[in-house]
Order: sequence, then C-alpha cells, then structure tokens
Amino acid sequence: MLQDGSPLGDSQTDSTAGSNAKRHLLNQEYIKRGKIKKGTIYGLGSVQYKNSSPSVPIHVSLQRNLDVDMRMSGFETTISEFKEEITGVKEDFSALKAEIYAFKTKVTGGMSASQATLNTILQTLQSHAFTPASTAQPSQPQALFCQFMY
Repeated sequence: MLQDGSPLGDSQTDSTAGSNAKRHLLNQEYIKRGKIKKGTIYGLGSVQYKNSSPSVPIHVSLQRNLDVDMRMSGFETTISEFKEEITGVKEDFSALKAEIYAFKTKVTGGMSASQATLNTILQTLQSHAFTPASTAQPSQPQALFCQFMY
C-alpha cells in the first residue's frame, strides 16, 4: 500500500490484533500525509477528497468547500421557503377569485330580480292605465324604463 518507507511492511498474515495495529498505523500515515502534502488528500477508510487547487493549503481548501456547502444549503432552504410562500399566494388568489365570482353572481342576480320587479310594476301600471282615450301613453313608460336601465 505505502511504498515510500512505510512502517507497515508486506506481511498480510498477522493476527487480528496485528491487523488492527496496522490499520491504526495506516490511518496515522494518512493523517500525516494529509497534513504535509498539497494536492490530493486521501481520507480515512474509503473517504477520499480531491483538492481542486493544490496551491492552497488543505485546511483552507476544506474550509472553502465547507463554506460553499453551507451557502448552497442556505439557498436551498430559501428556495423551499419561497416555494411555500408562492403556494400560499396561489391559494389566496384562488379564494379571492371564488369570492369575486360569488359577489358577481349575487350582484347580477340582484339586478335581474330588480329588473323583473320593475317589469312587473310596469305591466301592472300599463294594465291599470290602459284606456281608449290614451292609446299612445303605454309605450312612453317603457321607453323611459329602457333609457333608465341603459
């Protein structure tokens, strides 16, 4: 594994206590190399990290990457909050549309009811006022009513 003067040696047939000691020495070697070198850092076990800018010390690069990760998680949180707010605004607009439609229906229904009432009153007045002497008069209230409504 380590070819440049590693204290481990080549024997792979030691007992489990010996292999645990080797694992400990290997981990120490990884840590030592990670502190000294710039460039690629080999993590403990299967974890590996590649330093993208070898001219920067390892701890600076790790801190920069941590900062970037924290910013990204902050952006993700903000975006999810905005999505929730947009959903709330959509629901509010849907409720407002329903209320406007109900108000429009109520006003239109009220206008048609008042128009029907006025037509009934006009018909009643026409039937009471209809005499043979005044045949031209029944058309005048209707003309006035039509002008009044429009």
